[in-house]
Amino acid sequence: MHQEQLLAAASAEAEDLPKDWELPAHWDLTCLMSVIGALQLAMRHPQFRKRPTAKLTRQIIDQLINGIPENMPATRELARLGDNPKYDC
Repeated sequence: MHQEQLLAAASAEAEDLPKDWELPAHWDLTCLMSVIGALQLAMRHPQFRKRPTAKLTRQIIDQLINGIPENMPATRELARLGDNPKYDC
């Protein structure tokens, strides 16, 4: 299937998806931090930041970090450091 056909087929499938559909995710802390870090890294790419999905990605990052329990402030702060390239290893 060509890319255009695949995109059209995926779009048609998405239209049939129930509006209240959610994908449950059950991650441990290591997985969560890895996903947050990967999304933060994607946000640094200059071409990605120009895309409409960048705003959604920023919202997802914030929501994931805000989902870290409040009794884990150091973990939350560590996750936020990933937004700042100054703290890259």
